[in-house]
Amino acid sequence: MTIDNGAALKAARESLGLTVRELADRLHLVGHGDVVVREMESGKRPITGPIGVAVELLTLALAMENRRLELKRERETLGLTDREADEFYWLGRFLEGNFG
Repeated sequence: MTIDNGAALKAARESLGLTVRELADRLHLVGHGDVVVREMESGKRPITGPIGVAVELLTLALAMENRRLELKRERETLGLTDREADEFYWLGRFLEGNFG
């Protein structure tokens, strides 16, 4: 996901479950950070590279955490130990030919 326009920024913020103020705080925007975020979302202010990258990283972190929780629930449903789950993971990677 590339955060390069207001709609993408707003979608990313909402997918993170953050308010405008919370996003401004996470981005360490000082002063009227919420105004800055609103202006970027509305297209009145350009989204600078560092802000776009920071939001992309936050979005990626959320996706990774959601996937971790999903895998944990699957492991618990199947009654697998951590070791068994790891073995299945690596076996799947091997069968896919994806070892990296």
